Amino acid sequence: MIENRFFKESIPLLATYFSGKNVALRDMRISLYEGGESDFSVFENQLKARHYISIASLVLESIRDLQERHSTQTISSRTDSYGSIRGRLDTNRYVNQKFQRKKYPPSYPVIVSVQSASTPENMFAKALIDYTLKVLLSISIPTHSAEFERAKKQRRYLRDYLKMPPWSEITVNGKLSRLFFETKRRINRRQTSNERSYSKLLLAYENLTNSIDGASSIDSNPHLRDVFVTFPSDQSFLDRIFEVWCLKKIFDAIAGLGITCSQINSLEFRRTKPIFTFCYKSKLIEIWFQKQLPPSKSMWSYDTGGNLRGIPDITIICGDANLIVDAKNRVITTNTRSEETYKILGYLGRL
Repeated sequence: MIENRFFKESIPLLATYFSGKNVALRDMRISLYEGGESDFSVFENQLKARHYISIASLVLESIRDLQERHSTQTISSRTDSYGSIRGRLDTNRYVNQKFQRKKYPPSYPVIVSVQSASTPENMFAKALIDYTLKVLLSISIPTHSAEFERAKKQRRYLRDYLKMPPWSEITVNGKLSRLFFETKRRINRRQTSNERSYSKLLLAYENLTNSIDGASSIDSNPHLRDVFVTFPSDQSFLDRIFEVWCLKKIFDAIAGLGITCSQINSLEFRRTKPIFTFCYKSKLIEIWFQKQLPPSKSMWSYDTGGNLRGIPDITIICGDANLIVDAKNRVITTNTRSEETYKILGYLGRL
């Protein structure tokens, strides 16, 4: 699909576009940096935030399933049996207590077999919950966004799980990395139940610890070939993909002329800052995304009064010169497109 191409080629820039709190999000697996020549490593933190949020969803999905279907092991436990001997008599304790004051009903120290959740894979799961929490706390994203809301809920759910059995009853012994290899070994030997969920946790750990830093090409970092990320899934974002792709292509075209880009800003600041600023012969070329045109300069007005407002997709400003780009990814079946025509004429009336 051509939309898939637009998405892949503008992923680093799209990663900085955060939607409103109520926007639906979707987790996906993609290859990063397929766009080619542009180096947007400045946006790695936003990419990592989307990556961590997606992995946290995988961890929660697995923990939710393991809550009822986790592995156990049989261990010996010392306790007391009253009235009759239930279990194996603990001879040493029985002899030591023989001459103590008699009780009724009589008690017998016994050794019984009980099921414990303190297996290596459950220790790994609990340690991974803790690690995922720390990772989620390390990311920085706009507080008004759907991504922030999801990360906040994920942190709450993970904390709640730590307070619930079996995780609250498990003491973690050993480093997370060692428990990872022990869990992997036990899965390969079929020594765990619910292998599917434990395998998902292994995958989550590998993705949380594999670096997606620094490299701007798949060849230099194989971990970029298959990355979990979270993006909006509503129709408005699907429309936005093409607009951001056009923005990136304009950047590529200007940079391809050998003109130096002196500043790159996140789409988060699109209302107040140009996304790209180029320097050319002592002049600044600013490329804005969704910048509202000044209403005071409008030659058109609404029927109900007030100057016509306009927010073109892309505005390129160089001195007194302005270039308006209004991206439209449409399938045209008629000879005319009156909606787009009048929209462009409205922008023209402001220049």
